[in-house]
Amino acid sequence: MTRARLILKCFLSRDRELLFKACCVYVRFLLECCSAVWSPHLKSLVVKMDSFQQFFTKRLHDMWNKGYNDRLTLLSPHSLGYRRIYSDFILYFQLLSNGFNSQLVNTFIKSTDTRTRGHNLKLIKQSCSADATKYYFTNRVVNIWNSLPSHIVSSPTLSTFKSLLQKHDFTSHLIVYTV
Repeated sequence: MTRARLILKCFLSRDRELLFKACCVYVRFLLECCSAVWSPHLKSLVVKMDSFQQFFTKRLHDMWNKGYNDRLTLLSPHSLGYRRIYSDFILYFQLLSNGFNSQLVNTFIKSTDTRTRGHNLKLIKQSCSADATKYYFTNRVVNIWNSLPSHIVSSPTLSTFKSLLQKHDFTSHLIVYTV
């Protein structure tokens, strides 16, 4: 919040696109930096993470009287929860398509059942009793990954995967809250 306040205080321009880009570069980057390692799963933590973006967008020129979703639509970014899931999908795709060599690939349990509907890169969610492992990267978005259409998952390149993923709507899987 301190950095967001400093951006609002120190910039002479009141152009909301410029200020929001500065906020994305200097503040939002820090919140998204290691989202594969730590991503909040409790609703209270998700609300707390998104509160900075709500705070900042509300203080932009001519935005104080608009709702948070309207402000996001005008500035054309996504919520932080959407961006965390999106970055998880990109890392999943890189790991499963041999984008880079990592020991993390060995922790994925690929489904061997050929009778399943959907794509051939379905994963099996590991059963866990502790929250630390239940919401670990390899378990966190397995259900959403398995629900993706096969033409997205079987993309030949990362750039194709990203463009198809941006067109796909997975906002129903986000933790939704009202402000």
